[in-house]
Amino acid sequence: MSDHDRSPLLILLPVKRLGEAKQRLAGVLDAEHRARLVVAMLTDVVQILVKAELEPWVVTPDETVLSLTAKLGARGYRETAATGSLNAALDAAERTLRQPTGRLLVLLPDTPLVAVAELQELIAAGRDGDGLGADVVLAPDGARRGCNAMLLAPGIRLPFSFGEGSYARYAATAAATGLRSVEFNRPGLALDVDEPADIQAASELAIIRGAAPATLAFLSRT
Repeated sequence: MSDHDRSPLLILLPVKRLGEAKQRLAGVLDAEHRARLVVAMLTDVVQILVKAELEPWVVTPDETVLSLTAKLGARGYRETAATGSLNAALDAAERTLRQPTGRLLVLLPDTPLVAVAELQELIAAGRDGDGLGADVVLAPDGARRGCNAMLLAPGIRLPFSFGEGSYARYAATAAATGLRSVEFNRPGLALDVDEPADIQAASELAIIRGAAPATLAFLSRT
């Protein structure tokens, strides 16, 4: 087993307050249904991580989400950042939970179609104990604007800047600081449910893959 294999892996899944989530879907889903969609997607992502024998931390200020997290067998980190910023919450969680020699995987939980094999390949693409692999692994969305997952090798840190344009920002920051980054493209990580068109795409891919049961069940009822 390499040093990389022994290096602890911290997995963070950031979730906003349910009442504030998925505003870009407001034209097709009311606040209650947007909250239910977030819960369904988080359920699928956490269950895939558990199936892959990975232990995620859900970073959120929302008590309902924290309660669900415990029921799903994951850990919860209560966000207390006054700004309510997703990136500020991730920064606080990393500083509190990440070990000095540990790796970090941030996975946005609106990617319910992610598969175990995709997660395993993503983690394997990171730098190992012999210096092989990448310092930073970036999984962009399908349009290559946002970043749906980011893996950092032991000892590597980048300022969190998730949101529109985050893929380009992360890639540029890595290059400017001399870090080796790679782009990681897989269907289950590329499809995030942010826009109305994503709802149909997620339903179709879930049926094809036989995946994301909670998300598919929700979408089938809406």
